[in-house]
Amino acid sequence: MKVLRWYLVRCVINISMLHNSVAIADPAFDLADLENWLRETDAIGLFTKLSLKTQVDKLIDDFRGFHSGEDSVDIESLRQRYQALLSETLGLVEIDDPELYKDISRARGALWTVLADELKFASL
Repeated sequence: MKVLRWYLVRCVINISMLHNSVAIADPAFDLADLENWLRETDAIGLFTKLSLKTQVDKLIDDFRGFHSGEDSVDIESLRQRYQALLSETLGLVEIDDPELYKDISRARGALWTVLADELKFASL
């Protein structure tokens, strides 16, 4: 169960994929700590983590399509979905894990920078 929980949390924000790129975008932000915190938080239930994972995977796939030119999705719709996903995640942890809420909020801009920038995204 702990391994499954770890996997789902890791996929929520795909922190392992973004670690190096976000560190470049915001050197003061420590994604390894955030990853561990997400892995250990009880603020998000198992099935909710699974739902978030599905949404993250779809969003990442759509960014791949956008950057490769294979998908007709525009950057504004991707940004809206990204903002909605992060807002949902923040809403889930805000009350039960306020420190995690603050860290995710701080990472929001750096994560977007990596996803929206074709070169940074390609380095994932």
